[in-house]
Amino acid sequence: MARTSGCPKPEFQSFIPDLPTTAILESPLATKAFILIETQVGKVRDVVTELRTIDDVQVVDGITGPYDVIALIESENMGAVADLVTGRIQGIPGVTRTITCVTAG
Repeated sequence: MARTSGCPKPEFQSFIPDLPTTAILESPLATKAFILIETQVGKVRDVVTELRTIDDVQVVDGITGPYDVIALIESENMGAVADLVTGRIQGIPGVTRTITCVTAG
């Protein structure tokens, strides 16, 4: 791009802020996501009870259809959402599968 703009390379680079590679994962805006959860037979109540003890879980309900539980979570950034889902939610006894749906706005 520096070649096509006619600016010397150091001057051209001064127009572009240095962004860390984790800039997208560590956005200062809170990130909301709906988590669709499949459970083992008979484990819905236990999973819902455990999810309600997690601070970033805003709402959790048992539902009908192909998934058994839906949870709305809000974390500080995408990295925190990923850590919560893979580190906490997927580790709850009875959880067999999760789908994370990040909100768009």
